[in-house]
Amino acid sequence: MKKIILVALSLAVFIVAGCGGAPDDPEQDRKIVAYYNVQQLSLSGTSSKSETEEAENMVNRIIFYGIDRQNTVSKLLTEQNPTFGSTEITVSQDILSIFAVANPSSGIELATPQNLADLTDMVAEFANMPATPFIMSGIAVIFNNVANIELIRTIAKIEFLPSSELVIETVTVTNTPNQGYVFGRGSAAVPPTASRISYPQIASATPIIYVAENTASDPTAFVVTGTFEGNPARYEIPFEIEKGVSSAISRNTHYQIPIMPISEDACIVNITVLPWNVVVTDAYEPDDD
Repeated sequence: MKKIILVALSLAVFIVAGCGGAPDDPEQDRKIVAYYNVQQLSLSGTSSKSETEEAENMVNRIIFYGIDRQNTVSKLLTEQNPTFGSTEITVSQDILSIFAVANPSSGIELATPQNLADLTDMVAEFANMPATPFIMSGIAVIFNNVANIELIRTIAKIEFLPSSELVIETVTVTNTPNQGYVFGRGSAAVPPTASRISYPQIASATPIIYVAENTASDPTAFVVTGTFEGNPARYEIPFEIEKGVSSAISRNTHYQIPIMPISEDACIVNITVLPWNVVVTDAYEPDDD
């Protein structure tokens, strides 16, 4: 399992400050290849978990930005409906790193970041539950004219697993941010402009929902309704990985919430944290020579 790395601002500054070697001639353009994930929905028409996973990995539009040694950002290329998992891009020799945003919203599409601060302040809007294709981002140093970009989803996946005695009818998400940073800052950072919202009831017997990352200091919670042994049941479930301690929700993470009812209004919950498969294609390994 590839280790998931959320690239913080300090790391990004380090990356663009000189890793990968200084260019010989900043005025001369060069062609590089950016590798990234592309996965289309199945056309079979069947409903399966693998199809859900394909939707979670889909890329239907991707924007590439270049970052130079002065940490100046420039928009390089936008590709619609990519099909090959790689793109050839012409850049100046002064460009040292490539930042990519997949499935951008209209606000991101129109943004014109000029520097790293602009880039890391970019915000994704979530008026309701995030839906596929998800906004993803990644950064990579150019090495031997290749950038292997690991696209990381901006949101988390929550999967509810009821016991056999419980039939879930609806799930409501409460106190979730309506915004998230496009570029991962770590520690489940929330933009200061974010508001707190609740999702409308989600009707599903085995619900999988998607939420923005959130801090432990103002945690997200869930309300589950259904029937327990045939009787109406309702459970308020705080997001606590350790019992009694509010937990942050981190991007690109898969949380499973088994629900074991004790009565119609009480249950036992043990949240499991799983790695959500990092969105990446076959990475190119350049030769040393």
